[in-house]
Amino acid sequence: MKRVARLSVFFGLSVVLFVNAVFGFNLGDPMGGSFQDVYAISNGDENMGRTDDQYIYQCVDYVKRYYQFRNVLPNLNLDYRIYVARNYYVKYDDPGFSFIKESGFLRFSNGGDVAPEPGDILVYDDPSGSYGHAAIITNRTANSLETIEQNWSLDGRFTLPLSVSSGHYNVICNRTDKNGSFYNVLGWLGLRVGMFQDGWHNENYSLSFGRSQAFVNIYNEMGGQKKMGVPADNNGGGVYA
Repeated sequence: MKRVARLSVFFGLSVVLFVNAVFGFNLGDPMGGSFQDVYAISNGDENMGRTDDQYIYQCVDYVKRYYQFRNVLPNLNLDYRIYVARNYYVKYDDPGFSFIKESGFLRFSNGGDVAPEPGDILVYDDPSGSYGHAAIITNRTANSLETIEQNWSLDGRFTLPLSVSSGHYNVICNRTDKNGSFYNVLGWLGLRVGMFQDGWHNENYSLSFGRSQAFVNIYNEMGGQKKMGVPADNNGGGVYA
């Protein structure tokens, strides 16, 4: 029995040493490059797989740091405890998590007609519906979605298949837990402004590209978000002038 235990410990340490040797990542190390100058940080082996956000370098840590660094909207503030990553999506309408809406995020369901964009928060649910996972989208191609994340992939990057049919976008999750049960992608949260196509504004675009920031500034300076509650029109669409 002791020999089995020693072998298990030896094997576990060997895996950690192998990962660190190949990728060179220890707890607190930057990994997998960066997105818009925000690096994903390794959670090492000590906290890997923790299910809430009280531990350092969880997946939600990257989401918070990414938007804190970008500071694209005056009211954007994700510096509140989210408890588990899936809450970004499932608690969107919960008054206890009002900071999500108040920050200006709109929620889009997987399989809906709004495309995921770079800079959006991609939200997973785990098989048990307990904690989930969150990542930042870095690129969308015709058939894939590229993301940057913490506390899952070994190099902080992961690409998911994307199916587009009849104007609907379905992110196909091919990730499983330790029992082989599949996660699923709930959807994504994004900052969307503008409902115009007049050469200055552009319909259905993402703030990740920094377009028409003047419109955003005017909207907020005039108190649009405070008066409207969220940056959306009266039928749930994008911000209007």
